[in-house]
Amino acid sequence: MNDSRRVASMAWLAFAATALTATGQEADTEPAEEDDSTIEEVVVTGFRSSLMSSIQSKRSADSIVEVITAEDIGGLPDFSIADSLSRVAGITTTRSGGQASDIQIRGLGDEFVFATMKGREQVSPHLRRTIEFNQYPSELINRVTINKTPKASLIEGGVAGTVDLDVVNPLDNRQDRKIATSLRRTFNDRAGEVYGADEGGYRLTLSWQEKLFEDTVGLSLGYSRLSQPSATVQYHGDTPGRARDVYPATEAEIYVPQTIQFYQIGGLEVRDAYLGSLQLQPVDALTIQADVFYTEFSTDTTRDGISLQGSASYAIANPRLVEGNYAVGGLFYDSTNIFVVSGDTSDDDDVLSSGLNIEYSAGRFSIALDASLSSASGYQADGYHYANVYRRCTEEDPVCTRTGYTRNNGQVHWQSDGLRLPNVAFGVPMDDFSTLRMTQYGKYPRLSEDEVSAVKFDVEFDLANPVFPVVRFGARQSQRDYAYGRQVFQYGPGSGYVHDVDMPITEATGDVVCWGGDYSHFPCFISFDAEAILRQAVEQNLVLQCDPQAVYNCDEDQLGPDGRPLPRSIETIARWGLNNRSAWSVRQRGDVGEDVLAYYLEADIETEVMGRTLSGNIGVRVVDSEQSSVAIYDVFGDPALNAAPICDGDGRCRDNFAYVAFTEQYQDVFPSLNLTYMLSEDVYLRFGAAKVMSRPPINRLSSDQPVDGGGGNFIDESTASEGYVTFNFSNTNSTSLRPFEAEQVQLSFERYFRHTRLIAIAGYHKAITSFI
Repeated sequence: MNDSRRVASMAWLAFAATALTATGQEADTEPAEEDDSTIEEVVVTGFRSSLMSSIQSKRSADSIVEVITAEDIGGLPDFSIADSLSRVAGITTTRSGGQASDIQIRGLGDEFVFATMKGREQVSPHLRRTIEFNQYPSELINRVTINKTPKASLIEGGVAGTVDLDVVNPLDNRQDRKIATSLRRTFNDRAGEVYGADEGGYRLTLSWQEKLFEDTVGLSLGYSRLSQPSATVQYHGDTPGRARDVYPATEAEIYVPQTIQFYQIGGLEVRDAYLGSLQLQPVDALTIQADVFYTEFSTDTTRDGISLQGSASYAIANPRLVEGNYAVGGLFYDSTNIFVVSGDTSDDDDVLSSGLNIEYSAGRFSIALDASLSSASGYQADGYHYANVYRRCTEEDPVCTRTGYTRNNGQVHWQSDGLRLPNVAFGVPMDDFSTLRMTQYGKYPRLSEDEVSAVKFDVEFDLANPVFPVVRFGARQSQRDYAYGRQVFQYGPGSGYVHDVDMPITEATGDVVCWGGDYSHFPCFISFDAEAILRQAVEQNLVLQCDPQAVYNCDEDQLGPDGRPLPRSIETIARWGLNNRSAWSVRQRGDVGEDVLAYYLEADIETEVMGRTLSGNIGVRVVDSEQSSVAIYDVFGDPALNAAPICDGDGRCRDNFAYVAFTEQYQDVFPSLNLTYMLSEDVYLRFGAAKVMSRPPINRLSSDQPVDGGGGNFIDESTASEGYVTFNFSNTNSTSLRPFEAEQVQLSFERYFRHTRLIAIAGYHKAITSFI
């Protein structure tokens, strides 16, 4: 840690504290006289009241914010909080499979957006810091605040902004009991065009809120279920590559798409979310609240279609060219590689957010203690299974499989049509059970676990000062643990086992699938059940550890007592594989730790300038970070470099690797200033200036991948025997990555009209001071 930076930051804090203490010694202002007249309270509810509440929250904020309240969210037909956020000025969403998930604020990507729930850091099930907002049903969220300018009291982490999700505080309700239910039906007209997708879906919500024992105990329970079809039709043409051969011959280099794919992605998405909140207020000065939010999101989807891979290695005849040498059509022939693809893109995620908060106030002093835990786990099946068209071998065929077949891919005619879908025709049918056979089964799951635990305290003093009426300070300690792993099972050419054979596809294990809508001119194909076909291969004793026709090449532990090859496990696990072919599944792992200590000082501003009210806050946040990771590196079996046996899920070990630990420490200081100047009762001018940061994606802090993608050495062999190591870091991953930092200023003009309308014009500038 840089000691000079620590001394400088502490000196800044000491100076600020001294200044605020000195100004805080002025006399209190005298209270206004009480009005004994009776005032009748009129309570407005519904969407109009929520709109009024949102505008009032924005108006009274001490920084530039946007606010959505519960009535706003509940009144909109949104599947998740991401849909609700997309209605806010300056926020856009990214949709995947029709589902809004990630958000961008003012054009900055989702990795620059930081999210909290009740001010507590949240984690994601998918290898990054950005949470997936589709995990959070809009019906169970009470309030959303988008902080476009930071404050010292906010957790650091959002260059674009910070989004805080809030759940209900039951004692804040006007009614003693509040019960709400809703059932909504959904319809997806595209689902009828996609294999494996149903058109209908539904959303169910139940919630109960109760105040007990003379408003000293509040209880809130909620449940939300979403079941909806997932239906997407996709065409993809990959980046161009140089064609191997062109007819008629030309001296110019002709470029063609390296991959042409069209898929139907269909299935079912189910989300179950649970909410519980217990609030205790035995006396006015003490409030205790415990909150739990849990959500499960499962996506059971398949990706079925046709893929033309490695197009640049084919020969192409009569290409149609644009800009001289880019092909937009032609006839592919010779060594074509056409696959029917049956993919498993299922995804199972769960997120838990829990916390305990204790607040105590005594006169002009208050203190809040908060402990929280957020955890997430994710499983992505990532299965891709391939089938090819075959024909019976003849004596003239140079290559013939053990089953007596050879591939018969034929020719492909392809013609692009501008921004419209292309025309594609195959020389062989893709929907004939007698010729289509499964060539390869491959499943490559991705597993992740992420957890952050934190404790913090906030102390607030009412100084009764005419310039700095309130000062607050606090600290937060957090510990984050992230783990990532890969698994694999392969049957077929990719496995390295030459004795794996192609398997037939029958009407019992496949369905003919055609296209609808704009894609109806694409050729039909067979969607096949790869899991069932693999089970048939196991039952037929075809999934073996070594070649039954070359037993003399088998290792002793690969043979049974009868001298025949043993079956190999079809479980998806991390394994070294034959000749280390699957070693990447053992080595592509991430174990990251992140310890953060942050402390801040912040003061409210309330004064007059030129007869107008000037309010806001000023503060500074100091953050000490320590990042660590553990990776597997090739040390050539050198004991001096801690080489040790490392075993895979099959129990097979390699002794040329070692676990290597990395650590990085640094400190950052983040000052902030927010000012609001009232030009008139309904016209506000806001200004914000701050230094901000966004940490690297959590998976990028693990040194798990070499430059060559997994096959090479991490260590300079020439230095290994000398007792020290030169590491060749990945160009994407490193424990030494520092945050993305920026200095920003923002200006906002706001004109309010009564309680339900406003016009806001804002401008901002962000100067990037460090890159990841």
